[in-house]
Amino acid sequence: MIWSAGWRKAGRLARVPLVTLLDYLEAGQPLSEFLEDFPTVTREQAVAALEQAKEALLARARPA
Repeated sequence: MIWSAGWRKAGRLARVPLVTLLDYLEAGQPLSEFLEDFPTVTREQAVAALEQAKEALLARARPA
């Protein structure tokens, strides 16, 4: 899996699974460490991906 289509709007497509970012954060690793390990991803891209994931989860939680 690569970043979602909406992720492309935030910048150049980074070929890093979103789940990898989530795994880093779940393990207590700071975002800065993820960014060091995946230099093709910018801080802005990572934050945008997390915001999109949050919005998607909240949309599913809201009653229709």
